[in-house]
Amino acid sequence: MADLRSSRSLLRLLACCVGLQGRLNNNCMERYQGTLKERTKVMRALKNNDTAILDGQRIYYNHIRPHQGLNGKTPAEACGIGVKGENKWIALIQRASEVRARNTEIEKDGGS
Repeated sequence: MADLRSSRSLLRLLACCVGLQGRLNNNCMERYQGTLKERTKVMRALKNNDTAILDGQRIYYNHIRPHQGLNGKTPAEACGIGVKGENKWIALIQRASEVRARNTEIEKDGGS
């Protein structure tokens, strides 16, 4: 079932990257790379690519920042993954905490 959900999300994501002539393109990824480059250009001290700053940038770009090309939706919303709540950062952190707690319980039950 998880594979089916992943496939549907992937198809929705690919649908976001279809050009005017119906051909697939990489405009979505190119735009993200441009945004990331703008951010890292001013962060001269960023020497390690495995930092929380880059993860935060990715989460902000995909789940919080509305995109003009997606009619004011975030890429996650365009793919059917919405974040509910007035403060999306808090909602995402709470959701991540819930999932982590659930996974911890599953590991404890499976390990006994």
